[in-house]
Amino acid sequence: MRKTDKKLDNQIRETLTELCDELLDLQVQFQWLTHLVDYDRFPQSLKVVCIFESEQAQQAFAQSPHLASLQNNLKARLKALNIALKDVNKHLFLDNEEACERTHQGKWAERLRQH
Repeated sequence: MRKTDKKLDNQIRETLTELCDELLDLQVQFQWLTHLVDYDRFPQSLKVVCIFESEQAQQAFAQSPHLASLQNNLKARLKALNIALKDVNKHLFLDNEEACERTHQGKWAERLRQH
């Protein structure tokens, strides 16, 4: 990773940490989030994955106004870092602990490769 990539990754991580804290405050069974990126194909390769406790919690969030708020918030935060995403939906993924346990025996590193 180049020095500039590392600096940008730290900025992304910091802003996503703030976003994570806000999602936790919603009390919607949100657990954690992570990001994946290949800086040789940035920003097209950027993926943000939000993890929920259960499939039910994930589906409820996806059907709530919180999803649109998250999409807008993520896009605005990344724009503040000079990262322009044409369609935030192509970069934001929802997942859950139950599905990882069922299909990947709780091995998130393996599961995240599919996103």
